[in-house]
Amino acid sequence: MNDPNTWMDLWLKPEALDTHSLPDIAYPIPEHAFEHVLESGSLPFELMLYGLQLRANDDPDLWRSLSPAIDRLTELLAPEDPRTTLCVSGENWWLDVGPLDPGQELVTLQREMEVIAAIRPLTDGRLRISTYRPLDAKSISYLIALGQTPHPDSGVCMRENNWAYALDGAAANGNAYAADRGEAYLSYWQYGLGISADGSSLPIWRDQLTLPPRRAAKVVTEIGVHYAYSDTCDGEG
Repeated sequence: MNDPNTWMDLWLKPEALDTHSLPDIAYPIPEHAFEHVLESGSLPFELMLYGLQLRANDDPDLWRSLSPAIDRLTELLAPEDPRTTLCVSGENWWLDVGPLDPGQELVTLQREMEVIAAIRPLTDGRLRISTYRPLDAKSISYLIALGQTPHPDSGVCMRENNWAYALDGAAANGNAYAADRGEAYLSYWQYGLGISADGSSLPIWRDQLTLPPRRAAKVVTEIGVHYAYSDTCDGEG
């Protein structure tokens, strides 16, 4: 019997790449899924997406090159929903997905010198997120953790609400170490993206103010796929 924790690389034939407009790269999927692919001829887009999310997280040298494939798989899976604002949730977490003003106070999810997502509070202290680049596994795990449902007595990890927890997370020393490793990390911008604490402008970040937010349905799909498979699939992508 195949080990469900063993991952293998799936290489698609040229006709499949053309049909689905997918990049010609290796798509990691669990070993047990290969039998289904061979028997049915259908491609497990969700597993392919989840595998790339893991691989983009684990390999700092690959995450940019994997982004087009992650984005395309998400586009194939996402419904044609024109709404600009949606919510995504799990058993004990909830996030609002939609546009926000990056010129206001915010917490960002960053990787190297690129903004992956921005986070702002709703009126009740829960979070709205907007993403600008495809999400790797750690980025999604960060967002889900920040969006956990507040406890009626202890709030969110002893913080008043999700926004207070996000601010606390952005101040943690671990972000500097994650940045050094080339992983996703949190950052706090009191005066908006690209404005330092002393009020000076940081062009490399300020230039990203005009990044267009990704379609809400795609973001919901991307996070939902990772959440659905992270409890059932383990191992390296």
